[in-house]
Amino acid sequence: MRRTFLLRDANGRNVDAVATLELIQGNRQAHFSLTCNNGSAHDLILEAAAPEVRRDLETLARVHMRQADGVPVHGVSNATYHVSEGRYAQAVATLGAGTVEDLHAVVGAAAARAASGLDLALTTRRDALYRASDELREANEALSARAERNRDRFRSVPPPKALAERRDAAANDLAKLMGVTEGDATPEAGRAAAGELPERLRQAIRAKLEKDALSEEMLRHVTRVCIPAWGADLADAMEAIAKPDFRAEGRPAIDDDPTTLKGFASAIGATVTSRPNPDRKAEPGCAELLWDLAGPDGSMSGTWPGPRDMVLDAPRLLENFQSDFACVETARDMEDFLDDLGYASGGAEKLRTGRKAYETIVAQREAFTAAFGMDAYRSLMTSVGDDPPMQPDWEPDAASAPRP
Repeated sequence: MRRTFLLRDANGRNVDAVATLELIQGNRQAHFSLTCNNGSAHDLILEAAAPEVRRDLETLARVHMRQADGVPVHGVSNATYHVSEGRYAQAVATLGAGTVEDLHAVVGAAAARAASGLDLALTTRRDALYRASDELREANEALSARAERNRDRFRSVPPPKALAERRDAAANDLAKLMGVTEGDATPEAGRAAAGELPERLRQAIRAKLEKDALSEEMLRHVTRVCIPAWGADLADAMEAIAKPDFRAEGRPAIDDDPTTLKGFASAIGATVTSRPNPDRKAEPGCAELLWDLAGPDGSMSGTWPGPRDMVLDAPRLLENFQSDFACVETARDMEDFLDDLGYASGGAEKLRTGRKAYETIVAQREAFTAAFGMDAYRSLMTSVGDDPPMQPDWEPDAASAPRP
């Protein structure tokens, strides 16, 4: 499912929002998403929302990254981690339900639960240490007895495999209970630890209890508070995303809007053709494309890396020009360009690559202006696309401006 919102903010800038409910490969369930030109910038979307779609957009923003059943993707585990780190507001935002005060109560209940179970847990650990110590002592005694019986009969006899495995397993179990290496796990050390549990063991037991208690109390909170809210949000979201696409009043269609890359390409008469470069060897499925961009007063050409079946269109090429041209326009000179993009510190070969890139961009900038004119160039850099690189009042420096 998909619904688009063609909005316009208070400054007259386009904000294109898209709400989707789709299954991404590798996920078990479909999930909701609400994004715009600048990613998941929901504040930007809501600021530009027209009154008639504001409620729908608020609902779709709430369910962003929730599964088709309404549950946030990894929401409970992430929120539990945030609570354990004291980030209550972030946990509330992750769950999309409840309050900070609710989570304070969750932490209090978890602490009480852990405290009430601490004595029992310590007694259980002490008994386990005694049992493991006795098992290791008995295994050692069995090995010693067998060795003693064989001493007068054989010069060298390895210990029986079953007895050795019993001794190793007992040592491993005791080491885990004590929190030490197997070499330090002796029956004497185990019984000493059982008699008076070291503080580090007490702390480890307490931390485990607190972690388990917090997870249990968070699940109670989710069941009591979050699931009903998620269900209500899901019903509202399904209704919102099923409605027709929306276009703000006065906002032209994308194909006719000269401030979009597609509309701008149409307005300036830009057409692109591309084909694989037959002279360039590449990995299977890949190729270097040769492209030609034609305009009212001329044309230009170049190369583009991509799959062999890729169709390069004018909007994608113009967006690439914006980025490349901005790198040159914001640099004082070639040396500044090389330094800004990291070419100056990469050795002679990288420096040569950087110089070639600079010269190619400058040549393309001049070819673009020759084919489409200075006004089109200025518009491309200041008012076209999702995020134009230059300010609206920007003018190219006389020294670096492309030839008209």
